[in-house]
Amino acid sequence: MGNWIEIASLVLNAVLGGTLIVTVATLRATVKKAEAEAEKANAEVERMKADNDRSAMTTFQEFIVDPLKAEIKRLNRNVNGLQKAIRQANSCPHSDDCPVLDELQKQSDDDCGAKK
Repeated sequence: MGNWIEIASLVLNAVLGGTLIVTVATLRATVKKAEAEAEKANAEVERMKADNDRSAMTTFQEFIVDPLKAEIKRLNRNVNGLQKAIRQANSCPHSDDCPVLDELQKQSDDDCGAKK
């Protein structure tokens, strides 16, 4: 009867030990699968961040940079036209008594003497 108990013990140990090995192998596979899914999710998050950055830059360009460039170009044209008119006004026979040139001179003096 002692042999029978030893045999039963060996069989139970083999079965339970085998189950443990299968459980460990299953857990390892589950961990690897979870790690792969986490890596895939991280890659997706990084892709979404890059897409959001591109979208923000496009929006910034469209609504801020481009309108500012157009406004600067318009202002430059206006300043150039004003400078041309002032140069021509200096050669005018009435330039000595011109109220417009006097006002421009006052503004120019104010700008030069302004403290920042």
